[in-house]
Amino acid sequence: MSTDPNTKSPAPNADLTEIGIGAAMKVLNTLRPGLDEMLYDRALVIELREQGVDCEQQKQHEVSTKGSSLAHESPT
Repeated sequence: MSTDPNTKSPAPNADLTEIGIGAAMKVLNTLRPGLDEMLYDRALVIELREQGVDCEQQKQHEVSTKGSSLAHESPT
């Protein structure tokens, strides 16, 4: 193991990052630009699942402030 402080270790999720970027590029190259965002989103989930990545599509998250719930939102 190197003790050189200038030597960078790999990012903790480098494999997942590589899979995600590769899947996104594959979807874009297959569908081509200009379609509705939701189509790319659905295709990306399919591609990621084929790659063995457990993922959810447009998962909702609670939005709150000062202990009060404002809404449940999906990322867009």
